[in-house]
Amino acid sequence: MLLLTVQIAELQAKLAASESTDGPSTLRPTLGLEAQKQSAELQKQIDSLSTLLLTSANVDMQRDNVPRPVSPVKGGRRTTQADQIAAELADALSDLAAAEDEVSSLREALAEARAECVTAHVD
Repeated sequence: MLLLTVQIAELQAKLAASESTDGPSTLRPTLGLEAQKQSAELQKQIDSLSTLLLTSANVDMQRDNVPRPVSPVKGGRRTTQADQIAAELADALSDLAAAEDEVSSLREALAEARAECVTAHVD
C-alpha cells in the first residue's frame, strides 16, 4: 500500500511539473500534442493506481455504485415458484398418506364388524 502511495505521489509530481513547465492551464490549448498525450497518460496511471487503494473515499464510491447483497442469514431465502409447488406437493402427499391410513383402519373395522355379525347370526 505504501508503494502504491509513493508511485501515485511521484506520478502526481510529474504531472504537476509537466503542467507548470508548459504554462498556466489557460494556455493548454497551445500545448504540443505530445505534451497533452503525456499528461493524459500520467493522469490515467494515477487514476488506475488510485483505484487499487482502499480508502474511505473510494470505498464509499464503490458502495454507491453497487448495492451489497442481502445476507442469506439475515434476509432469509426467497421462495421461488418451484419451492412453493414442492412444499404444496409435500403437504398433499402427507394428507394422502393420512387418508390412506384412515381408509385402512376403516376397512379393518368393517371386517371386524362383519365378522361379529356372522358369528352373531351363527349362534
